[in-house]
Amino acid sequence: MKYLALLSIGFLAFTSCSKRFLDNPTAGSISILCLGDSRVDGDRPEYEHYRYELWKLLIDSSYTVDFIGTENDDAAYPDHLGFTFDDQHEGVGGIRTKGLLKNVRNLRFESSPQFVLLCVGGNDLLEGKSVDKAISNISKIICELQKDCPETTIILEQIAPAHSSSMTSELDATLNEFNSKIPGLTSEYNNLQIVDMNTGFTDLYFADDVHYNELGAREVARRYFTAMQSFL
Repeated sequence: MKYLALLSIGFLAFTSCSKRFLDNPTAGSISILCLGDSRVDGDRPEYEHYRYELWKLLIDSSYTVDFIGTENDDAAYPDHLGFTFDDQHEGVGGIRTKGLLKNVRNLRFESSPQFVLLCVGGNDLLEGKSVDKAISNISKIICELQKDCPETTIILEQIAPAHSSSMTSELDATLNEFNSKIPGLTSEYNNLQIVDMNTGFTDLYFADDVHYNELGAREVARRYFTAMQSFL
């Protein structure tokens, strides 16, 4: 039970954050950085990510969506309401919080994304890494993201479990400990929103031990969309 092996990643070719997205936004336009592990990346048709389903929800609500990142998908996506899916993202299969922190330190923004959607920590837990160290790394990731772009809203997951067949009592306890410490980060940072992906996440949402099927991707997208609505 492991996420995809860690892939190599280049840093985003952005310059500075002096021109923030929120300074002069286009009406109805949203810039989003989807950041994290293989649940962000996806590997269609083997398993799904949430980005396409979230994009459709935003298009249905009359937003123009600009996903940013250095990664692209090889998968085909049907157009929706005459729009073509923007498949850029920064999801890396197998990455732990330590690796993501290293990558984020290389991020340079030409303009600040309005949202960063952050899903990370699952690989730390699966590999038996310290929960406190994972939370500390996530705190540092948020600090790096907001250092030059304080108006960016970060939506951080309390992560979904694995399929019940893979959830040992030890892993369940570790996941609960990890997720219980996520809300404490809101006292340290402004513009940080927590989204609960754990509660009510059933086996019906899985394509394998840890990754989403289409139904799961839709549910994750719905929860992100609900969390974003108060900021739109």
